Amino acid sequence: MKPNFFLLIIAFLLTSLISFTIYSYSLATTRNISTVFSFLTFFSYLAALIGVKFEYQKAQVLKNTLSIVFLLANCILTTIFLKIDYSLPIYFLLNGGILLIYYTILYFFNKSNM
Repeated sequence: MKPNFFLLIIAFLLTSLISFTIYSYSLATTRNISTVFSFLTFFSYLAALIGVKFEYQKAQVLKNTLSIVFLLANCILTTIFLKIDYSLPIYFLLNGGILLIYYTILYFFNKSNM
């Protein structure tokens, strides 16, 4: 697994734009927590998608596909939670659980030496 720092900076900047959009459209009661947590989750998916390269081609293709699927799932989840007043434990459990599943699958892709 090799990180490309220039692409990680680009992922950071794209995530900052996405988080500012979420901050702008969120409800006032959940604005700060949704901005911070969406920044962390979107950066995790984008950094793995464009900023990290696996050594084996099959693992690279699987990582890219998995990253896009989970990024789209996170976009849908963020859009759903954007305009509703939600409780924080449900928000953390859904986003954190999805992020945990994502990194568990990525770990096994990298470990399997495809």
